[in-house]
Amino acid sequence: MRHPRFWLSLTLVIAALALLSGLAQLAKGPPPGEGAKQDDPSVFSARPQGALGWREAMARSGMPVGVWRDDFQTLLRQSAEAGSDLSRIALVIVAPSGSAFSAPHERDASRQAVREASFRHRLIRWIAEGHTLIWLDNFASLADRRLLKEMTGLIPQPVALARASQGTSDKTGHQMKPDAATFRREFTLSTPADAPAALTRFVAAPVRTRSAARLQPSRQSRILLRDDVGRAVMMETPLGKGRVIVASAPDLVSNRYLMDTGADNLQFMANVLTREGKPVWINEYVHGYQQAPNLLSYYMRTPLAGSARLLLLLALLGLWAAARPWRPVRMPDARASAAERAFADSLAWHYRKTQSPELALGPQIRALAQVLRARYRLDMRALEDENAIMAVFDALARPAAPRLLATLRAIGPDSPPMPGKTLLGLSQQISRLQETLDHGPRFRRDVA
Repeated sequence: MRHPRFWLSLTLVIAALALLSGLAQLAKGPPPGEGAKQDDPSVFSARPQGALGWREAMARSGMPVGVWRDDFQTLLRQSAEAGSDLSRIALVIVAPSGSAFSAPHERDASRQAVREASFRHRLIRWIAEGHTLIWLDNFASLADRRLLKEMTGLIPQPVALARASQGTSDKTGHQMKPDAATFRREFTLSTPADAPAALTRFVAAPVRTRSAARLQPSRQSRILLRDDVGRAVMMETPLGKGRVIVASAPDLVSNRYLMDTGADNLQFMANVLTREGKPVWINEYVHGYQQAPNLLSYYMRTPLAGSARLLLLLALLGLWAAARPWRPVRMPDARASAAERAFADSLAWHYRKTQSPELALGPQIRALAQVLRARYRLDMRALEDENAIMAVFDALARPAAPRLLATLRAIGPDSPPMPGKTLLGLSQQISRLQETLDHGPRFRRDVA
């Protein structure tokens, strides 16, 4: 049987985990990973640069939107499985803080280059199978600009070049003299005349952005959004059975335009997703919101990490205290043990020689009578309690108990000797009956 302190410690561990789970529900969004930043446009962020309002608006409109928290390699692998829910999806990536796609890192530069080339090939093949990639980025990363050019032929212009859209050029062809629209803090965007009509459905106000990065169109691409001087901000390019929709303004889905009556960015972006007609998944892995492999790692990446460590330490101390004997252990004396063993052997020899029922069964009979008296308030030797005792035995499904009780009543100091086998059988019957009475239901005194 376990010590009570063990169960107390186990209860403390369960209570600690329940407390942490309750506190975690109060936190805003899932736990951030190693690369999470407060200024990332995550759909779990309620900050002005976050995209929580966009996701909630789509959820209220009935559009199913999932959140992907595993790496892109896992997405490519699961999409290839037969019967997968990811067979045809629209993947949204809002990643202005760094590289949106990355292959597993290798120490060897040559092997890393091979893995990156293989990854780009798999990504392009994944889109060509019928998927849609919606990529919102300012393309500050050189790797992202190379990948975009390889996939679509689009050449993103960094912010410094996009600001100089008009004026003289230097020897390299870069614009040097910016126009007046360059230094405005906000840009008003519009759809071209040949853009799909579904994009402007229910859009009651212009689309706005604070990003100055722009896109250089390719032959196969079509402009979906442009600024007031005609520079491309959002474009789509077919790629096999799928297509790539690229926007150089990652703040199109930011919360800062949620309560702005002069901008209808959220409705426009909702139209972009509705037009695809595919299940929508938003990649949050790029913002560090990674799927926790177990409960412990989940808590270690939350603000509750300090409390989790403290409670875990207290739980381990409790288990150690429950297993440790605090009372001094009394070592048996070899001489006393030998004397007790000799005394028990002499009693056993005496019982065998005398075959006395009183000596052999007396302690068990008195213990059985004590159980009847304490648990059921019945006297085993009182004749007026005989009917009540029979009712107890009937309720416990022990029909042979009355005959055993009659035999036990007849045992006394003057009882004749009994064979050893008979005494052993009676002893076993008394033990089983006492065990039944100990675990059986209680009855009132007037049970008869």
